[in-house]
Amino acid sequence: MEIVAEYASGAVVKYRAYQRDNAGNANVRRSTAVLDFDAQGKVTWRHLHETCCTE
Repeated sequence: MEIVAEYASGAVVKYRAYQRDNAGNANVRRSTAVLDFDAQGKVTWRHLHETCCTE
């Protein structure tokens, strides 16, 4: 996971998600998430974008 942007009440992060189904088929997704943090440190996902890609 890589932090794209950080601010007082949250962050934007990006990562790659690797998945494989029961038949052994694999896929890769590039994901970007917008996260908010409340005063107690609880994380809330505000937005998630996933794009299928090749390795």
